[in-house]
Parts: sequence; C-alpha cells; structure tokens
Amino acid sequence: MEPNLPPFQRGRKRKFGAVRGTSARFPGVCLAVSFPSPTVAAHPPSLDRALLRLALPAIGTTLLKGLFVLTDAWWCGRLGADGLAAFGTASFFGWGLTSLSLAASVGLAARVARATGARDPATAGRAARDGLGAAFLVAAVAGLALWLAAPALVDFQGGSPGVREQALAYLRALVIGAPAWCAHDAADAALRATGDTRTPARAGLVAVLANFLIDPLLIFGWGPLPGFGVAGVGFATGLSQTGTALYLWSVVRRRQGLASGRPTAGGIAATLRIGTPSALLGAGFAGIYVGITPQVAAFGTAQLAAMAIGHRCESVVYLASVGYAGAAQALVGQALGAGDVVRARAVAVRAAWHGGLWAAACSVVLALGGATFARFFTADPASIAAGATYLAIVALSLAPQTVEQVLTGAFEGAGDTLPPLWVGVVAHGARLPLILLATSLGLGVEAIWWVIAGCSVAAGLVLAAIFARRRWR
Repeated sequence: MEPNLPPFQRGRKRKFGAVRGTSARFPGVCLAVSFPSPTVAAHPPSLDRALLRLALPAIGTTLLKGLFVLTDAWWCGRLGADGLAAFGTASFFGWGLTSLSLAASVGLAARVARATGARDPATAGRAARDGLGAAFLVAAVAGLALWLAAPALVDFQGGSPGVREQALAYLRALVIGAPAWCAHDAADAALRATGDTRTPARAGLVAVLANFLIDPLLIFGWGPLPGFGVAGVGFATGLSQTGTALYLWSVVRRRQGLASGRPTAGGIAATLRIGTPSALLGAGFAGIYVGITPQVAAFGTAQLAAMAIGHRCESVVYLASVGYAGAAQALVGQALGAGDVVRARAVAVRAAWHGGLWAAACSVVLALGGATFARFFTADPASIAAGATYLAIVALSLAPQTVEQVLTGAFEGAGDTLPPLWVGVVAHGARLPLILLATSLGLGVEAIWWVIAGCSVAAGLVLAAIFARRRWR
C-alpha cells in the first residue's frame, strides 16, 4: 500500500482523472439511490471500506464528545434541578461559541483534504498552519463578545435567580477555555482531512477521562480547593482540552510538515471564507434555541430540565452523525482534489445512508426508553415525565436530521458551504415563529417539541433534494 496516497485511493490501480460532464443521478429526495454510473457501481465495497475506515474512529471521537457532555450534565444533576437547568440553559450559548469555531475547522479541513487528494503535502501543511491561526482568532473575537454579552443573554433566557446566576458563571468559565478547545477542534479537522481519525479518537478518550475526574473536584471542591458549582464544569472543559490540543498539534506538525512560521493573513482569510457559512449555520441554530428557551421556561423548571435531558440524549445520535459527516467531508474533498467527481458524490450518498440507518435505530430506543434515560440525569418525577415526552416526539426526526448533518459534511468537503446555510436559515429559522404562534394560541409545551421535530424533518428532505441536483467540479 502506497503510504503517500489518500485513503480513498489506497489499493486501487487505476488513475483518477478529471471527470467532466458525468454525475450519478439521484432520484427522489430521501436518497433511495441507485448508481447507474459503471465507475461507481464497480466499486461499492471500496466505498464502504474507505468510509468506515474513517467514519468508525470519527464516530468514536464524536461519541466521546457526547460522553463529555453527558458527564457534565450528570455531575450538574447532582446539584439539583436548578444546577441541571442552569447547565442546559447556558449550554446553548456554549454551543453557539463552539459552532463559531467551525469557521476555522471546516475551512481548514476542506483545504487540507483537497491538498491531500492532489498529493501536495506542502500545501496541506500551510493550510493546517493557517487554520490554527484562524482558530485562535475566532476564539478571541467570539469569546470576548460572549463574555461581554453573557449577563444580558442569561437574563433574556429567564428562569429563577439561582439558575441565571449559575448559568452566567458557567458561560464565563467556558470562555476562558475557548482557545484550548478551538485549537483542539482545528487539529482534529487537520488530521481527519488527511485520513487519520484514530489519533483524535485516542486523544478524545484521554480528554473524557480527565474531564470525568476533574469535574467533581471543581464543582464540589476538595480539601483547600473551593467548589465552583456549575462553573466548575466550564473550567474542567478548558483544562481537559488543553493537554489534548497540545498533543494533537504536535502530531500535525510531525505528519504534515507544519512550518514553524506564522500563519498568513491570506491563508487565514481563505480558511474563514470557506468555513464561515458553516459557522453561521451552527451559531444560528444555537441562537434559535436562545429564543426558544424562554418559551419553554414559561412552562416551568421541569420543562427546561426536560429539554436539557433530551438534548443530552440526542447528542449521542447527533455526534455519531457528525462522525459520518467528518468522513464524508474528508473523502469528498480528497476525491475532488484528485478529480473524481463521481466518487465524491457516491461517498456522500453512502455516508447519508449509513448515518440515517444508525439514527433510525437509535430513535426507536430513545422513544421507547425515554423515562429510563431521564432517570439517569435526575430523580425529580416531573422532570422525568417531561423528558420522556420530549424524547418520544423528537426521536421521530433523528434520521432526517442525521441525513442533513452528513450531507452538510459532504458540502463542506467540496467547499460548497452555502446550500446548508440557506437550508438552515429557512427550515430551522422557522422554528421560532412557529413556536411563538403555538404559544400565543395557548397550546402546551408538546407543541414546541412537535415544531422542533417537524422543522428537522423538513431540513433533511430539502437539503437532500438540493444535493440531488447539485453538480460539483
């Protein structure tokens, strides 16, 4: 096996030339796809092998991130309903902050994957260096903005005074560690784009274990160390990510020949130009929940806790879809860098099928076992009942939501990041006005859950339809 070839080319003897005027046709918007192209049809097993080789470790990494969040929620649940509600309320702002880091990591991954597919390691190294500079820039600007705006944002969310106080402390602790996890995400993207998803998985395992041990020390205190409450979760996140970020960038430096010079302004701008639509999509999605949360809070603390519980359970499915999206992102970028448009599209379709089937299976488990999962986070009967209702409704949307996420990764690998943004603006942006309409009509909190589920289904179907008609070069 030639060690210098990108993963999707290893073990294949034919050369990859530019494919012009050729594309697989994808009838239907649900990706019930056949591949009439003989080039694609001749190699479906190799597509699956290449996809799984990248996706399985990436899924492990993202599931570890989900475990990271689940661990935080579990420890916050030991502080009572207020602690869990504060974590759930503030997590949307933290989600927005981490989403903005996609401006660096998505742009970095697209540039490194293209250079890898073109067998240009020098360009890949420069792209990685520029991506690190972009990550620090995003962390500084977005972190400062969130620090200054945090009091007003938390007050806007509503909830009891105790919930708001703890949420503000958590947000500011999270901002302090923003450079560490932005750098961690950028290194993860750089390695994944070259076909290495195992190293980030190992680093993620170390980070989860460190976080699990540090969380209780900083939440409750130990000996002379004071307890910081929910804020301790934010401090633990920054500390656990710092060590792994340093390790991952040392690997990037060795493997990609990362130059010791400074990132260039032009390189940072090119990275952000590709990644900014994805960052806006993620941040906008979080912003929608900032608007939804006060509507949920009007129904009581148990409903806020239920949404926090639901999102923690959903995150296992969501983050697994991110693993498939990351594999699609890398393989699509590499295929286009090598000039094989047909294979790029076929990888995207098969990744969507893989992720969609996984999410469908998980949705059944979550819908049927909602109360059991809710009891893992809290002993409050009202929160358990509300969490079970949330999961029973929203689980119906997990498969279309996963298809949307995976195809978004494929679009990102192609550097074609505007279609997912516009779908998110329209489909997910409709959530807030529809929820306001439902509450104005006096409907219960279940109407909010149905709006969330319906918009997710619509977004997945629309992006699949756009993908079916999109032509990459």
